[in-house]
Amino acid sequence: MSEGKYETARRLAREALLALKEKGQDRATGQDLMTWVKQNRIAESYLVEKSWGSFLTRMLDDPESQVSREPGKYGYVLATQPEQDPIQVAEDDKPVPIDSPTSKTRREQRLYGLLAEWLEAKEYQADDTSQAKKGGAWGNPDVVGIRCFEGFSSTLHIELVSIEAKLTDLNWRRVFFEAVSHKRFADRAYFAFSFGSQEPAVSRIPEFQELRDYGEKYRVGILVVFMEPDLHKALCELPGNKIPDLSLENVRVEEVWPAISDPVPAAIRERFIREVLDVNTIQQLHKYGS
Repeated sequence: MSEGKYETARRLAREALLALKEKGQDRATGQDLMTWVKQNRIAESYLVEKSWGSFLTRMLDDPESQVSREPGKYGYVLATQPEQDPIQVAEDDKPVPIDSPTSKTRREQRLYGLLAEWLEAKEYQADDTSQAKKGGAWGNPDVVGIRCFEGFSSTLHIELVSIEAKLTDLNWRRVFFEAVSHKRFADRAYFAFSFGSQEPAVSRIPEFQELRDYGEKYRVGILVVFMEPDLHKALCELPGNKIPDLSLENVRVEEVWPAISDPVPAAIRERFIREVLDVNTIQQLHKYGS
Protein backbone atom coordinates (compact mmCIF):
# COMPACT_ATOMS: atom_id res chain seq x y z
CA MET A 1 0.00 0.00 0.00
CA SER A 2 1.43 3.38 -1.01
CA GLU A 3 2.31 5.93 1.63
CA GLY A 4 -0.02 8.94 1.92
CA LYS A 5 1.17 12.51 2.47
CA TYR A 6 0.48 12.42 6.20
CA GLU A 7 2.32 9.11 6.60
CA THR A 8 5.24 10.57 4.64
CA ALA A 9 5.29 13.65 6.89
CA ARG A 10 5.13 11.45 9.99
CA ARG A 11 8.11 9.40 8.85
CA LEU A 12 10.12 12.48 7.89
CA ALA A 13 9.43 14.17 11.23
CA ARG A 14 10.70 11.10 13.10
CA GLU A 15 13.80 10.91 10.92
CA ALA A 16 14.51 14.61 11.44
CA LEU A 17 14.08 14.40 15.21
CA LEU A 18 16.37 11.37 15.41
CA ALA A 19 19.03 13.03 13.25
CA LEU A 20 18.92 16.28 15.21
CA LYS A 21 19.02 14.40 18.51
CA GLU A 22 22.20 12.64 17.41
CA LYS A 23 23.71 16.09 16.95
CA GLY A 24 22.73 17.08 20.48
CA GLN A 25 19.47 18.92 19.69
CA ASP A 26 16.79 17.20 21.75
CA ARG A 27 13.99 19.62 20.88
CA ALA A 28 13.23 21.19 17.50
CA THR A 29 10.77 23.69 16.10
CA GLY A 30 8.59 22.87 13.13
CA GLN A 31 10.85 25.06 11.00
CA ASP A 32 13.94 23.19 12.24
CA LEU A 33 12.38 19.92 11.14
CA MET A 34 11.37 21.23 7.72
CA THR A 35 14.85 22.68 7.19
CA TRP A 36 16.33 19.23 7.85
CA VAL A 37 13.82 17.62 5.48
CA LYS A 38 14.67 20.11 2.71
CA GLN A 39 18.37 19.48 3.17
CA ASN A 40 18.18 15.70 3.41
CA ARG A 41 14.93 14.58 1.73
CA ILE A 42 14.46 17.29 -0.86
CA ALA A 43 12.24 15.27 -3.22
CA GLU A 44 9.78 14.39 -0.46
CA SER A 45 9.81 17.89 1.04
CA TYR A 46 7.68 19.15 -1.86
CA LEU A 47 4.95 16.67 -0.94
CA VAL A 48 4.54 17.81 2.66
CA GLU A 49 5.80 21.38 3.00
CA LYS A 50 2.49 23.13 2.29
CA SER A 51 0.65 21.30 5.10
CA TRP A 52 3.63 20.73 7.39
CA GLY A 53 2.19 22.63 10.36
CA SER A 54 -1.14 20.84 10.04
CA PHE A 55 0.59 17.47 9.81
CA LEU A 56 2.66 18.19 12.94
CA THR A 57 -0.47 19.08 14.89
CA ARG A 58 -2.10 15.85 13.77
CA MET A 59 0.96 13.86 14.88
CA LEU A 60 0.49 15.05 18.45
CA ASP A 61 -2.77 13.04 18.58
CA ASP A 62 -1.24 10.03 16.83
CA PRO A 63 0.60 7.63 19.19
CA GLU A 64 2.27 5.94 16.22
CA SER A 65 3.98 9.17 15.20
CA GLN A 66 6.30 9.20 18.24
CA VAL A 67 6.23 12.98 17.89
CA SER A 68 5.37 14.84 21.07
CA ARG A 69 5.74 18.14 22.85
CA GLU A 70 7.22 18.77 26.25
CA PRO A 71 4.73 20.35 28.66
CA GLY A 72 5.42 24.07 28.83
CA LYS A 73 7.63 24.08 25.71
CA TYR A 74 7.13 25.09 22.07
CA GLY A 75 9.40 22.58 20.33
CA TYR A 76 8.82 18.98 19.24
CA VAL A 77 10.53 15.93 20.74
CA LEU A 78 10.44 12.17 20.30
CA ALA A 79 7.77 10.68 22.54
CA THR A 80 10.27 8.23 24.01
CA GLN A 81 12.15 11.14 25.57
CA PRO A 82 11.27 11.65 29.27
CA GLU A 83 8.99 14.62 29.67
CA GLN A 84 9.69 17.43 32.10
CA ASP A 85 7.23 18.79 34.62
CA PRO A 86 5.30 21.86 33.44
CA ILE A 87 7.02 25.09 34.34
CA GLN A 88 4.97 27.27 36.62
CA VAL A 89 5.38 30.96 35.91
CA ALA A 90 3.87 34.16 37.16
CA GLU A 91 0.90 35.89 35.57
CA ASP A 92 1.46 38.22 32.63
CA ASP A 93 1.78 41.94 33.04
CA LYS A 94 -0.96 44.21 31.74
CA PRO A 95 -2.57 43.13 28.43
CA VAL A 96 -0.96 44.40 25.25
CA PRO A 97 -2.79 47.56 24.10
CA ILE A 98 -4.88 47.23 20.97
CA ASP A 99 -5.61 50.04 18.55
CA SER A 100 -8.78 50.80 16.59
CA PRO A 101 -11.62 48.26 16.22
CA THR A 102 -11.08 48.05 12.46
CA SER A 103 -7.38 47.34 12.88
CA LYS A 104 -8.18 44.85 15.63
CA THR A 105 -10.47 42.94 13.28
CA ARG A 106 -7.76 42.77 10.62
CA ARG A 107 -5.33 41.44 13.20
CA GLU A 108 -7.81 38.82 14.37
CA GLN A 109 -8.04 37.63 10.78
CA ARG A 110 -4.41 36.51 11.05
CA LEU A 111 -5.64 33.86 13.50
CA TYR A 112 -8.43 32.44 11.35
CA GLY A 113 -6.20 30.52 8.94
CA LEU A 114 -4.28 29.00 11.86
CA LEU A 115 -7.47 27.83 13.52
CA ALA A 116 -8.85 26.41 10.27
CA GLU A 117 -5.59 24.53 9.82
CA TRP A 118 -5.87 23.22 13.38
CA LEU A 119 -9.36 21.90 12.62
CA GLU A 120 -8.08 20.27 9.44
CA ALA A 121 -5.50 18.44 11.53
CA LYS A 122 -8.48 17.11 13.52
CA GLU A 123 -9.91 15.78 10.24
CA TYR A 124 -12.52 18.49 9.65
CA GLN A 125 -13.02 20.37 6.40
CA ALA A 126 -12.51 23.93 7.58
CA ASP A 127 -12.55 27.49 6.29
CA ASP A 128 -12.39 31.13 7.35
CA THR A 129 -16.06 32.19 7.40
CA SER A 130 -15.57 35.61 8.99
CA GLN A 131 -16.85 37.42 5.91
CA ALA A 132 -20.20 35.59 5.92
CA LYS A 133 -22.85 38.05 7.07
CA LYS A 134 -26.10 36.12 6.63
CA GLY A 135 -26.30 34.64 10.10
CA GLY A 136 -27.58 37.74 11.85
CA ALA A 137 -26.39 38.97 15.25
CA TRP A 138 -23.80 36.61 16.74
CA GLY A 139 -24.57 34.09 14.03
CA ASN A 140 -21.43 34.35 11.88
CA PRO A 141 -18.51 32.34 13.32
CA ASP A 142 -14.98 33.26 12.33
CA VAL A 143 -14.09 29.67 11.42
CA VAL A 144 -16.35 26.72 10.67
CA GLY A 145 -15.39 23.08 10.35
CA ILE A 146 -17.49 20.28 8.86
CA ARG A 147 -17.00 16.55 9.19
CA CYS A 148 -19.06 14.21 6.99
CA PHE A 149 -19.39 10.49 7.51
CA GLU A 150 -21.74 7.79 6.32
CA GLY A 151 -23.98 5.80 8.63
CA PHE A 152 -26.05 2.72 7.94
CA SER A 153 -27.83 2.60 4.57
CA SER A 154 -25.33 5.19 3.26
CA THR A 155 -27.02 7.95 5.27
CA LEU A 156 -24.84 11.07 5.35
CA HIS A 157 -24.17 12.44 8.83
CA ILE A 158 -22.68 15.89 9.39
CA GLU A 159 -20.94 17.38 12.41
CA LEU A 160 -20.46 21.15 12.45
CA VAL A 161 -17.97 22.95 14.70
CA SER A 162 -17.60 26.73 15.09
CA ILE A 163 -14.78 28.93 16.39
CA GLU A 164 -15.15 32.50 17.61
CA ALA A 165 -11.66 34.04 17.74
CA LYS A 166 -10.46 37.16 19.52
CA LEU A 167 -7.08 38.85 19.39
CA THR A 168 -6.59 38.61 23.18
CA ASP A 169 -8.50 37.52 26.27
CA LEU A 170 -9.46 41.14 26.98
CA ASN A 171 -13.15 41.46 27.98
CA TRP A 172 -13.55 37.70 27.66
CA ARG A 173 -16.60 37.58 29.96
CA ARG A 174 -18.61 39.46 27.34
CA VAL A 175 -17.22 38.14 24.05
CA PHE A 176 -17.29 34.54 25.31
CA PHE A 177 -21.05 34.55 24.76
CA GLU A 178 -20.58 35.02 21.03
CA ALA A 179 -19.21 31.47 21.04
CA VAL A 180 -22.07 30.31 23.27
CA SER A 181 -24.58 31.73 20.80
CA HIS A 182 -23.18 29.51 18.05
CA LYS A 183 -24.40 26.41 19.84
CA ARG A 184 -27.85 27.02 18.41
CA PHE A 185 -26.57 25.75 15.02
CA ALA A 186 -23.16 24.14 15.78
CA ASP A 187 -22.68 20.70 17.32
CA ARG A 188 -19.47 21.93 18.98
CA ALA A 189 -18.41 25.51 19.67
CA TYR A 190 -15.05 27.02 20.62
CA PHE A 191 -13.90 30.35 22.03
CA ALA A 192 -10.32 31.15 20.94
CA PHE A 193 -7.78 33.90 21.62
CA SER A 194 -4.06 34.51 21.20
CA PHE A 195 -1.68 34.86 24.13
CA GLY A 196 1.97 35.86 24.34
CA SER A 197 4.09 33.83 26.72
CA GLN A 198 7.64 32.51 27.00
CA GLU A 199 6.11 29.15 27.89
CA PRO A 200 2.73 27.88 26.61
CA ALA A 201 1.30 27.42 30.10
CA VAL A 202 -2.28 28.18 31.19
CA SER A 203 -0.91 29.29 34.56
CA ARG A 204 0.11 32.54 32.86
CA ILE A 205 -3.41 33.37 31.68
CA PRO A 206 -5.14 35.75 34.11
CA GLU A 207 -8.45 34.42 35.44
CA PHE A 208 -7.99 31.15 33.59
CA GLN A 209 -9.80 29.13 36.25
CA GLU A 210 -12.89 31.30 35.91
CA LEU A 211 -12.66 31.12 32.12
CA ARG A 212 -12.48 27.34 32.33
CA ASP A 213 -15.53 27.36 34.62
CA TYR A 214 -17.41 29.25 31.90
CA GLY A 215 -16.34 26.64 29.36
CA GLU A 216 -17.57 23.84 31.60
CA LYS A 217 -20.86 25.55 32.46
CA TYR A 218 -21.77 26.49 28.90
CA ARG A 219 -20.16 23.43 27.25
CA VAL A 220 -17.94 25.58 25.03
CA GLY A 221 -14.37 24.59 24.19
CA ILE A 222 -11.45 26.97 24.77
CA LEU A 223 -8.52 27.30 22.36
CA VAL A 224 -5.43 29.35 23.18
CA VAL A 225 -3.05 30.35 20.40
CA PHE A 226 0.21 30.57 22.33
CA MET A 227 3.13 32.44 20.79
CA GLU A 228 6.36 34.08 21.88
CA PRO A 229 5.82 37.50 23.54
CA ASP A 230 7.64 39.41 20.78
CA LEU A 231 5.50 37.78 18.11
CA HIS A 232 2.33 38.52 20.07
CA LYS A 233 3.38 42.13 20.55
CA ALA A 234 3.95 42.40 16.80
CA LEU A 235 0.52 40.91 16.11
CA CYS A 236 -1.14 43.43 18.42
CA GLU A 237 0.88 46.54 17.59
CA LEU A 238 2.63 46.49 14.20
CA PRO A 239 0.97 47.59 10.94
CA GLY A 240 -0.67 44.66 9.20
CA ASN A 241 1.91 44.40 6.43
CA LYS A 242 4.75 44.19 8.97
CA ILE A 243 3.34 41.41 11.14
CA PRO A 244 5.52 38.29 10.77
CA ASP A 245 3.89 35.23 9.24
CA LEU A 246 1.99 33.05 11.69
CA SER A 247 1.88 29.30 11.21
CA LEU A 248 1.46 26.16 13.28
CA GLU A 249 5.25 25.97 13.20
CA ASN A 250 5.82 29.14 15.25
CA VAL A 251 2.66 29.19 17.38
CA ARG A 252 1.00 26.52 19.48
CA VAL A 253 -2.77 26.01 19.40
CA GLU A 254 -3.85 24.34 22.63
CA GLU A 255 -7.31 22.98 23.39
CA VAL A 256 -7.28 23.89 27.07
CA TRP A 257 -10.92 22.93 27.51
CA PRO A 258 -12.81 20.53 25.21
CA ALA A 259 -15.84 21.44 23.14
CA ILE A 260 -18.62 19.12 24.27
CA SER A 261 -20.76 17.65 21.50
CA ASP A 262 -24.38 18.81 21.71
CA PRO A 263 -25.92 17.70 18.40
CA VAL A 264 -28.39 20.21 17.00
CA PRO A 265 -31.47 19.27 14.95
CA ALA A 266 -30.48 18.37 11.40
CA ALA A 267 -32.83 20.97 9.91
CA ILE A 268 -31.18 23.81 11.86
CA ARG A 269 -27.68 22.65 10.92
CA GLU A 270 -28.65 22.30 7.26
CA ARG A 271 -30.23 25.76 7.19
CA PHE A 272 -27.00 27.29 8.54
CA ILE A 273 -24.93 25.40 5.96
CA ARG A 274 -27.18 26.55 3.12
CA GLU A 275 -27.93 30.12 4.17
CA VAL A 276 -24.71 31.21 5.89
CA LEU A 277 -22.04 29.05 4.24
CA ASP A 278 -23.85 29.10 0.88
CA VAL A 279 -23.34 25.35 0.45
CA ASN A 280 -26.34 23.88 -1.36
CA THR A 281 -25.27 20.58 -2.93
CA ILE A 282 -23.50 17.41 -1.84
CA GLN A 283 -20.69 18.27 -4.25
CA GLN A 284 -20.23 21.70 -2.66
CA LEU A 285 -20.32 20.11 0.78
CA HIS A 286 -17.50 17.71 -0.04
CA LYS A 287 -15.45 20.57 -1.54
CA TYR A 288 -16.00 22.88 1.43
CA GLY A 289 -12.75 24.32 2.72
CA SER A 290 -10.68 23.09 -0.22
